[in-house]
Amino acid sequence: MSNASSHIHLSFFDIECQLDKIHALNDFLVRLNILINWSIFLAPLSTLRSPCDPSQGGRPSFDSLLMFNILILKTPYHLSDENTELLIRGRLSFREFLGLRLSDVVPDARTIWLFAGLLQEQDMERHLFALFHEELARHGLAAKIVGNSNSAIPNATLYEFGIITSAMHNAWMRHVCGRLEIDYRYSGTLVYNNFPFPNPTDKQRQAIESAAQAILDIRAKYPKSNLADLYDPLTMPVDLLKAHQKLDKAVEKAY
Repeated sequence: MSNASSHIHLSFFDIECQLDKIHALNDFLVRLNILINWSIFLAPLSTLRSPCDPSQGGRPSFDSLLMFNILILKTPYHLSDENTELLIRGRLSFREFLGLRLSDVVPDARTIWLFAGLLQEQDMERHLFALFHEELARHGLAAKIVGNSNSAIPNATLYEFGIITSAMHNAWMRHVCGRLEIDYRYSGTLVYNNFPFPNPTDKQRQAIESAAQAILDIRAKYPKSNLADLYDPLTMPVDLLKAHQKLDKAVEKAY
């Protein structure tokens, strides 16, 4: 194939066709954009200054709602700031969700980082995401944000939660799954489907479920802590650590 024929040129008709396919596939981001009442975020966001780094001279400022929507994109897809910028530039569904035309300037990774830091400095991050999750719950979507980097187990029980959370499964995951830079990339096909689940007795299954529920109950005791806080090796609550140790023993006995 010659160099001339290897380049792909998209016409406006091609782009419209791709957008039609996105709608036809009921793209979740399109649905989200229709259902969520974005106006409720305008008042709290109006108190923020636009993310701009004066030291960069010509760095543009961006609408705060646009920047918050970018942070929403990062959450289900577990994206770094750099990958977020890259995918906004290259993925039509991301651009449509953000209301960006192909000719519009895309916020760069540093601008995304500055905005996230601004929300944290003014203690607004949790409030804004709480509003967002309330909107999701209102439309029955609270548990349905699963991006292409996430995995979900439909109708999972305490038993599945206990197995997946155990040291046994985590050891398997670290040995089997691939990596993206330093992060593990969990694969449902490679890691989950090939994991040797135990064949427990009813008593052993009940022990796993009981230990799994105990972990959830203890997590609920710390409503102001996210999972990163709870599982920081230096600050992990002792009762949560002991609950995981009890779960690990229950899982090991099932093998």
